[in-house]
Amino acid sequence: MLLNCFLAAVVVMLTIKLWIMTGDVRKIRQQLTEPQAENMETYAQISARIGKL
Repeated sequence: MLLNCFLAAVVVMLTIKLWIMTGDVRKIRQQLTEPQAENMETYAQISARIGKL
C-alpha cells in the first residue's frame, strides 16, 4: 500500500516536471522568435533609410 502511494507520487512529480519543462521550452521558443522578428523590422527600416540616402 505504501509502495503504491510512493509510486503514484513519483509519477505525479515527473508529469509536473515534464509539464513545467515543456512550458519553459515554449517560453524560450517565443523569446527566440520575437527578437528575430524585431531584427527583421529594424533591418527593413535600415534598408529603407539607405534607399532614401
